[in-house]
Amino acid sequence: PLTVTDCHSRYVGRALLVAHKKDIIDYFMQDPRVKQHAFSKAGAEKCHACVEHHLETNPTHVTGAADLANAYNEGDRSPMWDLIRNVPGLAGMLPYVVAIYGVFAWIVLERATAGPLYIKNGVGYRQGCVLAALLFCLVLHVTLLEVAALNPQLHINAFVDDANFSGPVTTVPAALAEHAGTYAILTAGAMNLDKYNIFSPRTSLTVV
Repeated sequence: PLTVTDCHSRYVGRALLVAHKKDIIDYFMQDPRVKQHAFSKAGAEKCHACVEHHLETNPTHVTGAADLANAYNEGDRSPMWDLIRNVPGLAGMLPYVVAIYGVFAWIVLERATAGPLYIKNGVGYRQGCVLAALLFCLVLHVTLLEVAALNPQLHINAFVDDANFSGPVTTVPAALAEHAGTYAILTAGAMNLDKYNIFSPRTSLTVV
């Protein structure tokens, strides 16, 4: 994950994002209850607006915010290969992704006192890779869809790794726990529990 892609690779990656932008947005926005806003214009603002609208129209509901720990560096990226092949419109990206991520090797970091640290580059996403957010979100989206399928009243709005789970107070805390487990099983990644929170403008959080 520490290897930086060169300027030529970044140019090709950027061209792929532009060429496949519609397919990317369509995939992440097609589910009526699970939205990944990272690739839409003003995505952060839209994500916040969707959460705000949900709480306004469902005054008894709450929203739980989840955050991943070192999301770009620690997650196993192996699930992304099937997703790139199977998500409509994205298969054309596969040769580039193979060129950037297809070779597994060990990265050796020398340390003065503790000896060398070995990191397998099959984990995490390359710094400077313009497709890193997309590849990460493809894997994350699978876990969000799975949790939503288990909770029919749940609505999820995400911006990259910041996901907001909105629904009844009896549903959201359990959904947060389910997502932590689902994400850990798929990627071996962890949650940043210090940044978890549950909020609502009207519902007393003493009932959570």
